Amino acid sequence: MAIQRSMGWGLLAALLLVEEAGQGADTTVASDPGTIMADVANLRDQLESGLRVSQQPQRNFIARVVRMVETRRLPLSLVMSTFKWARPKMPHPFPYFERGLRNRAAKLGIAI
Repeated sequence: MAIQRSMGWGLLAALLLVEEAGQGADTTVASDPGTIMADVANLRDQLESGLRVSQQPQRNFIARVVRMVETRRLPLSLVMSTFKWARPKMPHPFPYFERGLRNRAAKLGIAI
């Protein structure tokens, strides 16, 4: 019984690791282009509200990021992971997002 229980926990841990690994996948490589466009259409609203965008230069940066995602010059997964990292940085998460995204994109050879 103890062996079965430990095997069960090991299997559960392995499944969780596999699931976490799958979450890092680039969502821009999807078979349905309509799904990608729906995600991108909501991206601007999500970024502006979640990052508390209040100034026009900030809106311009978000618009540039959205255009780059639409044209697949910038991976959506990179934008979303940076967004999730910057969002809790209160009271002003936008500067963290902008700097973080620029740095991470530059490491991939992408200028924003």
